[in-house]
Amino acid sequence: MILNKGTTGARVEGVLITHGNLGKAFLSTAEGILGRQKDIVCLSNHNLSLKDFSESIKQVLKGSDRTPMFLFVDSKGGSCYNAARLAAKGMKNVFLVCGLNLPMLLSFLTKRKSFSTKELLGLVKDAGLKGIGVS
Repeated sequence: MILNKGTTGARVEGVLITHGNLGKAFLSTAEGILGRQKDIVCLSNHNLSLKDFSESIKQVLKGSDRTPMFLFVDSKGGSCYNAARLAAKGMKNVFLVCGLNLPMLLSFLTKRKSFSTKELLGLVKDAGLKGIGVS
């Protein structure tokens, strides 16, 4: 699911919002493949209430009116998703992307400097979907 579609040409920042250490594991794996990454933050809901977690996300989103930000959430409908939706409510340059997987993250990290926000949303979604399969 993708919310708040728009376009800009600026570098896009990312926030991985996950249960436990999942975001850190995704980022560590991506950096093992691509090298060190800038402008990406991992947030965990571990031991936080919905309100406290939402406030933590809001702190990271300060300044997002100038820079597009993608919020990658591990699971639609869970506590991380709910906190991200609350934190991003009314923010025009914040985009919520649900169902984080490695192909999605790698696509984001390798393409975020080269495409408009609207194009990047489509590319990230397509990469995430293509990364899902059953054999």
